[in-house]
Amino acid sequence: MKIGFIGLGNVGSKLSGSLLRNGFDVFVYDLNSQLTAEFAKKGAKIGENPAHLMNVCDLVITCLPSPAASNMVMQAMLPFVKEGKIRQIGLSNETPWGLMRYCEEAKQGAKKMITVQNAYNLLNRRDEIGLSEVLLREEVGYLAYSPLAFGVLAGKYLNNKKPETARVTLFPNYSRYSSEQSNKATMLYNDI
Repeated sequence: MKIGFIGLGNVGSKLSGSLLRNGFDVFVYDLNSQLTAEFAKKGAKIGENPAHLMNVCDLVITCLPSPAASNMVMQAMLPFVKEGKIRQIGLSNETPWGLMRYCEEAKQGAKKMITVQNAYNLLNRRDEIGLSEVLLREEVGYLAYSPLAFGVLAGKYLNNKKPETARVTLFPNYSRYSSEQSNKATMLYNDI
C-alpha cells in the first residue's frame, strides 16, 4: 500500500515518520522542500504536488495548517473525486465553524465530509460543546483520537516523571495536557 502525506508539520511529520519506521511505502509533499528532502533521506518518495500523490497513492492523508492550504488541496482532489478515485473525504482537528463551512460547500455541490477526527478524552472534552451538535444534525461521523491524552491519563507523567521512551518525553512540544489543571485532574482520575 502506498500512503501519501500532504503537510509535514507537527502532526504530518510524526505520522509519516512512524509509518516509514515501520516499513510502509510513504510519499510526501510539503511546500517546504527542506522537510521533504529530510524525509527522502529516511526513505520516503517525494510527491510533485497534491494531485501527484492522489494519482499514485492508495491512501492520502492531509495534515494542513489553515483553511487556505486545505482549499488548495481540495481543489486538487476534485478531478479525482469526479473520476471515482476518491470516494470519501474526512477532516481532522476541525472546529464546529470549520465543519459547517464544509457542510455548506457540500450543499452547493462539493464532496461531503463524512468524518471528523479530533482529540477527545477526559482532559479535552471541547467537542461536546458545539461540534457534537453539528455532527448529529449534519450526519457526520466522529473519530476520536488520543483517548489517553498522549499517555498522560495513564498517570505515567505524574510527580514530574519522564519515562525515557514516552511520547511527551520524546516530543516535548506535545504539551497540551501538561498544565497544572491537567495534572490535578489526572491525579484525581488515577485515585478512582
